[in-house]
Amino acid sequence: MDSSTIDIFVSYASADRDRVFGIVDTLEELGLSIWIDRTGIAGGTAYGAEIVQAIKGARVIALMCTAASLNSKNVRQEIMLGWKYGTPMLPLLLEPVSPPDDVAYWLEGFRWIDLHHHPSGWLSEVVHGLNHLGLAVELTAPEPGSGGGAGAVRSNLPATSARLFGRDQAIAEVSTLLEHGRWITLTGTGGTGKTSLALEVARRQMGRFPDGVWVVDLAPFRDHEQVLPAIIETLGIEGESIEGPLDVLSQALTGKTLMLVLDNVEHLTDGASVVAALQETLPGLTVLATSRIPLKTPAEWVFEVPPLPLPEGGGGLPAVVLAQNPAVALFVERATAVSPSFVLSEGNSRAVAEICARLDGLPLAIELAAARVRLLPPAVLLARLGSRLSLLTRGGGVTGRQKTLIDTIDWSYDLLAPDMQQLFRHIGVLHGESTIAAVQTVTGREDLFDDLQALTEHNLVRMAVVEQEELPRVALLETIREYALLRLEESGELDAARAAQATYYAAGLRSIAADTATARSGNLVALLRSDEPNLISALDWLEKQNEQSATMQMLADLHGFWVRTGRSREAANRLESALQQGGDLPAGVEGQATYALARTQSMLGNPSRAEPLFERAAEKLADAGDFPNLALLHIELGRLAERSGNLDEAAVHFEAAVGHFGSASLPKQQAEALHELGVLQIYRGDLPAAVSAIGESVDAFRTIGDIQLVAEALSDLGAAEMTAGNADAAQKHLLDSLAIVRTLGNDSAVAVLTTNLGRAQQRAGHLEEAGATLAEALRLTRQVGDRSAEAVSLYALGLLHAVGGAHDEALPHLRAALSTAWEIDDQWLLVQVLEAFALLFVDQHEDGVAARLFGRTMAAREEMGTSINPADADRHNAAIERAKEQLGDARFDQLLDEGKSTELSSLVTDLLAAPRP
Repeated sequence: MDSSTIDIFVSYASADRDRVFGIVDTLEELGLSIWIDRTGIAGGTAYGAEIVQAIKGARVIALMCTAASLNSKNVRQEIMLGWKYGTPMLPLLLEPVSPPDDVAYWLEGFRWIDLHHHPSGWLSEVVHGLNHLGLAVELTAPEPGSGGGAGAVRSNLPATSARLFGRDQAIAEVSTLLEHGRWITLTGTGGTGKTSLALEVARRQMGRFPDGVWVVDLAPFRDHEQVLPAIIETLGIEGESIEGPLDVLSQALTGKTLMLVLDNVEHLTDGASVVAALQETLPGLTVLATSRIPLKTPAEWVFEVPPLPLPEGGGGLPAVVLAQNPAVALFVERATAVSPSFVLSEGNSRAVAEICARLDGLPLAIELAAARVRLLPPAVLLARLGSRLSLLTRGGGVTGRQKTLIDTIDWSYDLLAPDMQQLFRHIGVLHGESTIAAVQTVTGREDLFDDLQALTEHNLVRMAVVEQEELPRVALLETIREYALLRLEESGELDAARAAQATYYAAGLRSIAADTATARSGNLVALLRSDEPNLISALDWLEKQNEQSATMQMLADLHGFWVRTGRSREAANRLESALQQGGDLPAGVEGQATYALARTQSMLGNPSRAEPLFERAAEKLADAGDFPNLALLHIELGRLAERSGNLDEAAVHFEAAVGHFGSASLPKQQAEALHELGVLQIYRGDLPAAVSAIGESVDAFRTIGDIQLVAEALSDLGAAEMTAGNADAAQKHLLDSLAIVRTLGNDSAVAVLTTNLGRAQQRAGHLEEAGATLAEALRLTRQVGDRSAEAVSLYALGLLHAVGGAHDEALPHLRAALSTAWEIDDQWLLVQVLEAFALLFVDQHEDGVAARLFGRTMAAREEMGTSINPADADRHNAAIERAKEQLGDARFDQLLDEGKSTELSSLVTDLLAAPRP
C-alpha cells in the first residue's frame, strides 16, 4: 500500500493478533485505509523499511495496548518512530494494564480510549478519538455485538465534535444516569456547554440504541406544538394520522429502541410534557434533554452542568501545571486554532488563568475570549475584560443564537416575566455572595424566596450555603452579573439600586465596626470578608457622590478589617487621602478616621507618624464624648507598646481602656479589656496581677451572662495559673472552660479551646502533656471541619516537635499547617508557620534556607504591621544568631535580602514540594 494513502498504522504484539485483526476489519468497513503487518516483518535492529515508511506516511498510529504490547521491543520502537516523525498516536486499551514509565512518558498528552470497559460500544469511542486527531470519520457500520445489518446504528450526530475539557466525570455520571433512567435533563447557565456534553454522551451511548440516536434542536421553534413535527422530520418518518403527530410517532416507534437528544427545551416546557406522555407508551424511548431550567416531566432526572474548574491557587502556578487545568486547556486549544503560533508560557500563563477565572470558567466565554488572541495578547485581553460582554462578541467558531454572550443570556432573560426580570437585574448591583437581607433592600421586596427559587431554576441565580449563617446567600456568576447591570442601566434604575446598596452596607458595617478592632472578632471578620466586594462597591459609590462624611465613616469602619487581612498600607493610603481633603466633618467621624489612620501607620512601623495622629484622634474623640473609641485607641496604644516590648506602658493603656469602657457603660467591652490586660500581665511576669484581672473578667462575663466569653477567659486564667506553677488550679480552670463549651454543644469551641489548652501547656513546658492535648485538638478540629483551628493545631504540634528536636515528626505537621494556612489565606498564621520552618532548618544546619525564610517573614510582618510575640522573641533571635554564626554576617545578610524579595507563592510551593531529611 502506498504510504501516502494510509490513515492508520496499527502497532500491536503478535500475542494479540486475533483481537487486533477483528478491530482492524471493523475499522476498514468505515472506509479507513489501514496499514498492519499481517505477515510478520522483521523488527529490532534491522527494522523493516516498509514499517518506517508506513509510520512516516500514516496520519495516526493506533497503539493496541496490552501487557504484551507495552513490553514489546518492536512496539516501543514504533512508538519512538511516531515521536520522531510527529505522527499522532491513539492508545487503545484492550485490557487493564499500567504502562511502563518510559511508555507513559512517550504517550503523555495523547487521549487513551478504553475498549476494555466498552465491549458493546468501542467503535464509537474509537471513531470519536480519530475525529479528535483530525480524521473525519462517520460511524455508518454497526457496532460489534449490536446485531449488524438492520440493527446498524443510525444517527444524525455531527461526524466530528470539539474536544471537551474537564468533563470526564460529568460524562461518566450522565452515562450512569442513562443506564438507570429514561429522561435525563442537563441544566445550567447559558454557555456552560450543555449541548456539547449532551452530544458527547450521546455519541458514547450509540451502541445501546440500535434504532438510532437523534438530535432535535428546538431553539428555532416558539410554539410547543412544533415539537412533535420537528421530531418526526428529524427521524424521517413518513405518513399521517387523523389523531395527529403524537399518533404518528407512537405507531412509528413502537418496538424501537432509540434515544432523542432534545436540545434547548427551556422555552417549550409544554412540548416536553407531550414528549413525556409519548415516552410513557414507548418503553424503548430514552430522552436526553438540555434546558436552562428543569422540565419537571414525571420521569425526569436533572443533572446540573457546572462551569469548568479553575486553577487551584490562581495563576501563580507554573505554566506546565496550569496547562493541565480544563479551563486553561480549552483557552489554549481555541487560541491555537485562530493563532497557530500561540503557546502557553511562563510569560502569559498567569494572564490566561486570570482570564478563565474572570469568565467564571464558562466554556462559551472562554472560547470567545480565546478567539481574540489573534489580535490581543493575553495580558492586553485581561486588561480589557472589565466589560466582558462588549469584548466577547462575534468570536470565531460560534454560530447561531450563541454567537455572543449577550445572545446566550438574552435567551434566559426573555423567558422571565417582567417582575422577575426586574428582580434579576436589581440583584446584579450586588457583588459576590450577598445576604437575603441585602437582596431585599436593593430590590425593595420582602417576600422573594419563591422568586429566587424560580431564578435559580432558570440558572441565572445561585444559592450558596454559608457556615454559621441561617439563610443561604444569593450570587450571580460575574458574566451573568454584568449582563444584569447592563439591563439595570438600560432601565434607568441603576442609580437608585446603587444608593440602596451603599446605604445598606454602610449601616451594617457601622453596627459591627467596633468589634472588628478587638481581639475576638475572627467570626465578624470572616463575615466581612464575604461582604467585602459589596462594601468596596458601597464605598466607591459614596466617594463618587461626594458624600464626604459617609465616606470617611466607612473608611474608619473598614480599617480594622483591612488591618486584620494584611492590608494596612491600603487602609492608610485611602484614609490619608480622604483626611487631606479637609471639610467640615463631625468631631466623632474625624476622630475615628484619624484614629484609624494612626493605627494603620503604627502597624506599618511608622511610630513617628502615628504618634501625633493618636494625640489628635484622642482630642477629637474626647470632644465628641466617644468613650468607646477612646477606649479602643488606648487598647491600640497598649498593643503598640506591647509589640515594642514596653509592657509597663502597655499595661497603663489597657487600664485606661478599662476605665473608658466603664465611663461608656459598656460592661462587656470593659470585661474584654480586663481580660486582655490580664493576658498582658502574664507576659510581664506579674502573675498575681494577671490572675486578678482575668479572674475579674470571668466574674464580669458571668454577670453579663456571656458563657462563651466565660469559657475563653477561664482558658487564659488556666494559662496564667499554669505559668505561675499552680498546676492544680490551671487544670481546674481549663477543664471548667471545656466543660462549659461542651454543655453549650459548641463542638468548634471545644476544638479551639483544646488547641489553646495544648499551646498553654507547651508554653508552660509540659511538652508531653501538650503533645497529647494537641493531638486530640487536631482530631477535634478535623472532626468539626474548622480549617483555621486545624491549621493552628498542626502548627503547634509541628513547633512542639521542632523545639523538642523531633524534626522528622515536625516536618509533616508544619507542611500541613502551611498548606492549610495558604489555602484559607490566613496571613498571620502563615508567617508563624514559616518562622517555625526557619527554626527547624537552623536545627538541621540548612542555614541558607533558614536565612531566606527569616527575610521573607520579616518582610511579611513589616507589610502586615506585626511583630514577634515577646514570649517567643528569645528563641527566635537565638536561631537567627546561630544562622549568622554558620554563614557569616555578609552571607547571612545577602540571603536575608534575597528572602525579602522572594514571591510568597513560590516559597510556599517549594516548601510543600521539596523533600527534606
